[in-house]
Amino acid sequence: APQITNSSAGISPASDVGNGGRDADIGLKIIRLLPLGWLAGIALYSAALMMGAVGVARLRQGAIRDVSDELLEQLADLKERLVIAGDVLIGYSDRLVRPVLIGLTRPMILLPISAMAGVPREQLEMILLHELAHVRRRDNWVNLAQRAIEVVLFFHPAVWSISEWIRLDREYCCDDVVVKHTSNEREDYARTLASFMIQSPQQGQLLASAMAQTPLLGRIRNILKQKDQTMKMTHKTIIPAIVCFAALNLLGFSVSQ
Repeated sequence: APQITNSSAGISPASDVGNGGRDADIGLKIIRLLPLGWLAGIALYSAALMMGAVGVARLRQGAIRDVSDELLEQLADLKERLVIAGDVLIGYSDRLVRPVLIGLTRPMILLPISAMAGVPREQLEMILLHELAHVRRRDNWVNLAQRAIEVVLFFHPAVWSISEWIRLDREYCCDDVVVKHTSNEREDYARTLASFMIQSPQQGQLLASAMAQTPLLGRIRNILKQKDQTMKMTHKTIIPAIVCFAALNLLGFSVSQ
C-alpha cells in the first residue's frame, strides 16, 4: 500500500514547530526587555526632573531680594486678604519673562525685571494675587506630585493629557481667585496677562520648570468667558492610550513571571 507522508503535501511539522518556537522565544525576550526599557525611561525623566530642580535653585540663589517697602507692604496686605499663613518671599530676576512661584516649604515669588518696569500698582496687585493663589492652593506640591507620576508613567499618553488638563485648570482657578478678590474688571486682568504675551526674544526664556507655563491666550479667553473648557478624548488620544494600556499589562505580566 502506498505510504502517505506529510512531505508529499509540502508540509513539514518539525519546521513549523521550530518557527513557532523561535517566534515565541523572540516575543518572550521582547517582553522581558520591557521592564529594562521602563527603568531606563524612569532614569532619563528623573534626570530631567533633577535638572529642573537645579535650575530652580539657581534662580532662587540669583534672585534680587532688595525690593521696596511698598512692595513688601502690598504683599503682606494681599496675604492677609487671602488668609495665607507663613512666609512668602519675593524678589526680581533678570532670567525670567513672566512671574513664577518657586519653592515648596518657603515659596518665593519671582518677578521679571524687564517686564515689571513701570507696571501700575493695580496690575501688580493682580499679578501677586495670582501667585499667592497658587500658594494658598499648594499648587507647587501638586505640581511635584504630577511630575513624579509623569516619571513613573512616562510611556502613557493619557497621563500627559490629563496632567496638562490639570495644569490648565489650576491656572483657571487662580485666575478666578484674582477676579474675585480684586475690584478691577475682567477686561483689566485680561489686558494685564496680554502684556506678558508680547516679549522680546532678547529677554531670554525661563530656565527652570518651576510652575507650568500654560497658554496665556486660553487663559485670557477663559477670563473673558469666551469659551468653555471641556476635557474631550479624541481618536488621537484614545488609540495610543489603548495601545499603551496593553503594553502596561504585558509589563505587569512579565514582572510577575
